[in-house]
Amino acid sequence: MKYNSKNILSINEDFISSRPLAILSIFSFFLFSLKWLLSFYYFPDEEIIMRIINDSYDESHMYFHYIKSFADLSFNNIYNTISLETDLKVLPIGAIFIHTIFFKIFGIGSYVFLEFLSIFLFLFIFFSIFKKLNFSLEHSIFLSLISYLLPFIVSGANYFEIPEINTFIGNFYNLRFPRPLIANLFFFYFIYLLIKFNQETSLNMRTLAKLAITLGLSFSSFYFLFFTEFVAVSIVFLLKIKKGIFLINKKNCLKLFYSSCIFIILITPFLYLVGNASEALMQRMGSIKIDFSDKIFFIEHYFSQLFNIKLLLIYIFLIINFVYIRKNYKKDFNNINVFYIIFISSIFAPILFLLITDRIALLYHFNNTVIVCTAFLFLMNFLIFLKNSTKVFFYVKKIHLLSSSFLFLIIFNIYSFTDFNKIKINKTNRHDMNKVFQILSNKKVEIKNLSLLTFDNKIMAWAILNDFTDINILDGQFSPRSHELTDKSLVESFRFLKLEILDFEKFISNKKRGYRYLNEDARSIYWLKYQANSSTTFKKSDDFDTVVLNHIETSSPYYSHQFAIPNFEKKKLLKMFLEYDEKQFKDPDLIVLSKNHYIFDNAKINLKKYCTIYNQEFIRAYLKKKIVNLKLTYL
Repeated sequence: MKYNSKNILSINEDFISSRPLAILSIFSFFLFSLKWLLSFYYFPDEEIIMRIINDSYDESHMYFHYIKSFADLSFNNIYNTISLETDLKVLPIGAIFIHTIFFKIFGIGSYVFLEFLSIFLFLFIFFSIFKKLNFSLEHSIFLSLISYLLPFIVSGANYFEIPEINTFIGNFYNLRFPRPLIANLFFFYFIYLLIKFNQETSLNMRTLAKLAITLGLSFSSFYFLFFTEFVAVSIVFLLKIKKGIFLINKKNCLKLFYSSCIFIILITPFLYLVGNASEALMQRMGSIKIDFSDKIFFIEHYFSQLFNIKLLLIYIFLIINFVYIRKNYKKDFNNINVFYIIFISSIFAPILFLLITDRIALLYHFNNTVIVCTAFLFLMNFLIFLKNSTKVFFYVKKIHLLSSSFLFLIIFNIYSFTDFNKIKINKTNRHDMNKVFQILSNKKVEIKNLSLLTFDNKIMAWAILNDFTDINILDGQFSPRSHELTDKSLVESFRFLKLEILDFEKFISNKKRGYRYLNEDARSIYWLKYQANSSTTFKKSDDFDTVVLNHIETSSPYYSHQFAIPNFEKKKLLKMFLEYDEKQFKDPDLIVLSKNHYIFDNAKINLKKYCTIYNQEFIRAYLKKKIVNLKLTYL
């Protein structure tokens, strides 16, 4: 056969048509690989655990302790061998179980493969959605890629830093573990199933089972999305009953019963952990009890936000668009209607949640879900309009679509390369951390038997993954420690480091940062225990300095991450500091301090007990002399 340009194009187009999964796999590799290739290039000798911690997206390392706890089936590890506390911690089981299985079998390195797999699943789900919406195979492939790149594209166009657009960028999809990396995949797959469910003319047990599994996994991953899903599937089901598509008979009732059983079985372990969780940990995660008056307050505030001028204009546009599609694009109306249902469901989801619960946490996630669902609806409306109103895009040859896709991938990778160069700025810091771990390894120290003192949550995460059992100071989300043990550990660590009361007072002070009060140092220990806004403060207290109190009282109740410690609590902690008996403290075996923190400047280490194993630009590390050979070469 003689090959010419037409033959080559024909072969390439045939490949696109016959190998969609192969194309999606290639896309996934290009979206995934550059970051890790650059990581191995810039940091060839870096320990695998620290590589995963450093190069996982955003603050994913903050949630790796969930994987470790689930893998060990240890839900009450407080990383303190003296205390006898046995309270449990809550795990987002649905969002971590896949990573846990792979971690158990293949180790932490499997995280890299699962990142690739997550990207592929995103592309495949969206490819399937677009196919369900009657887009051609090649356009479905192309649009799945565009959907993945949408936050990247939108961020480049958001010159005015519109808050809602920034919310969409951060919450639609990215590689932050476990949300949205895993949790949002369940949501997107739910949307695919809902379209399928909406198209079916009878109750299909297989579809119901898949919906039950997806709803169960969503509930135990990120329940904010679950409530939107539950309302949406309920609306579709009721509409089908109203139209006489689904009949209420014994056979269908059994199908609903079986699918409900699947759902209940899946959520039971999560509910057990929630019901038996440490109250202290629940508070640090932002959970607060509410009564009827609180519910009224939140619902009134929600409706006041829901019907502002900006949102009303959006609603009017969507209604007009709905009527237009219903009139002119009847073939697509039934499918696009699903996205309107999801949008409406996201609005009513927080109301349903507030009506049935006596506890709330991080309600702003409901607002974020509304924004994501609104953007989703706009996207689908635009594509339906494009498909029906202009033929130019849909007459583009398959090979040109493929070329455009790779052009987008090249641009994305160029951007990613530029972004990764920022990591090079912290190269020395990463080198310092890795060097400490190499020294410990070279000295053949049984690190899991060491007790650790550090203020760096990356090193804490590394220690947890390395089976440390004693970690003096611990990020407030990492364990179900009581408030008493948390306070005690913080105070005794400060006293051990010979820090002054002024240092401690600075650590727990209320600091204004931008639009809110937020002290990152204290927040890393206490997290949302001291959240402060117009709806709540710690123990409903108003014991704050006047300036702080005035700001709190005018703050949105959705400012869950605003942090302010009441004066009576600060007095209690300062008293503990002054009265603490240092003899009660078990000296840590390993101390790792960051030089870019003021604590380092004032900390004093007893060099009669400790030797300096590392001292460079960013980090100084100490190890007990009795653990190592005293002839150790000092670095």
